[in-house]
Amino acid sequence: MLHKMKIIGIGGGSGSGKTYFTNKLIKKFPDKIDVIKLDSYYRDLSHLEFNEREENNFDHPNSFEFDLLASNLIDLDLHGEVYIPVYDYKNHIRKKEAYTLKRKKIIIIEGIYSLYNNDIRDKMNLKLFIDTTEKIRLKRRIERDINYRGRTKESILNQYYKNVKPMHTQLVSNTKKYADLILKNDESNNISFNILLDKIISLL
Repeated sequence: MLHKMKIIGIGGGSGSGKTYFTNKLIKKFPDKIDVIKLDSYYRDLSHLEFNEREENNFDHPNSFEFDLLASNLIDLDLHGEVYIPVYDYKNHIRKKEAYTLKRKKIIIIEGIYSLYNNDIRDKMNLKLFIDTTEKIRLKRRIERDINYRGRTKESILNQYYKNVKPMHTQLVSNTKKYADLILKNDESNNISFNILLDKIISLL
């Protein structure tokens, strides 16, 4: 655990609603909560040719630099701010610039493997898993990657069935066992969010 700030992990499959819940919390407590997206810690693949980068399995834990995240969390707690990497999803490389994150009362770690790494998990005060049906998750992923990551539907579906779905089945869904709280993201969204809100308020 860290001393000056509290960490909440929000895990779940791609398109499960992790960002939805995170944004609602930040909107409600803008001065007290901020987020680190695990996707910022994708490994830099600039040393590879573009076609080789595209073949990388971005849904495997080895694609993430967990050690850097753990180090950044300690620095953020100690010094009050830290530089967070910025990832270029279209070209699969880490950008040269970073952004400055200021310490808040609560920092959310949000991503498919937020609950995967033991070192990161040990720093968390609350671990959440968002449980959503595959049909909903795939629909959201297609919309997100087309609108925000400049990808084609064909490439999204190809990646989904090649990497996303098998990794979810084998690894991501298993991180549910580490969660203190499992929330359904369906028609009972408001109920789930109110349950989460009670937990957050107890940490503030």
